[in-house]
Amino acid sequence: ASPPSPSFDALSEELIRLHASVGQRLAALQSFDDGEGGKHRSAEATGVAPSAAYSSKANLRELSQTSRLLDRAEVVLDSLEEASSDDDDEYHVKMWRDVTHALRVEHCRAMGEADHRRTSTAGGRTRTATSSLSESTPTGTTAPQPNDTEERGDVLPSGRAAFVPRDELFSGSSSRQSSSSVSSSVSSTAARLRSQNATLERARRIMADTEDTAMSISSELGRQRGAISSVRSRAGEAAGMANTGNRIVRTMQRRKRFPWV
Repeated sequence: ASPPSPSFDALSEELIRLHASVGQRLAALQSFDDGEGGKHRSAEATGVAPSAAYSSKANLRELSQTSRLLDRAEVVLDSLEEASSDDDDEYHVKMWRDVTHALRVEHCRAMGEADHRRTSTAGGRTRTATSSLSESTPTGTTAPQPNDTEERGDVLPSGRAAFVPRDELFSGSSSRQSSSSVSSSVSSTAARLRSQNATLERARRIMADTEDTAMSISSELGRQRGAISSVRSRAGEAAGMANTGNRIVRTMQRRKRFPWV
């Protein structure tokens, strides 16, 4: 037999955990080293370009893992949509789908920044090499000039573009969102996730308290049942003794009235 499908609540908790993990990873990638062992959440605090946060291989691996988490969130969203049973469930699915979309947009922006950082660095090296070549070229000769694409350094040896233009990363309204609006969206998303996590934690505590109270009531009822059973047993014994006494009295009265019996 196939295993039972996860409940709406179980899927909701999994999606909230996925959103929280993605938000934490993206927030961590926006921290900047100050060179003295400290970190800042703002590029202005260190003068480091935002794209520098995405340039290392470790951070690129983080972006790849974040992409997989977002893919899993999409799968869970589809399962939630199938498991929804009323308008309230459908409202939550729509809200969570908007959150997932906002996180996906921020992830795409981070990927674009990473590509731009790498190509800018490669472009700087290309321009330096071009300047050296120009200085070493004898007077009267023309040094080969790299075209605009090569000078930017955004073409791989295979001829495939390494830097995807920002407009190609996003579609529809997403392509028109500015970095500030995306950051604001992610911040509000993170705030909603924290609020949802706090609500879930409060609900868990209330459920735990309710279970403790129910167990206490059950224990007290058990003790009361024991006491009631003991009283009933004693009442039965007393009734038996009363019946025996009544029989003895009736027998004695009968013997007085009928001595020959």
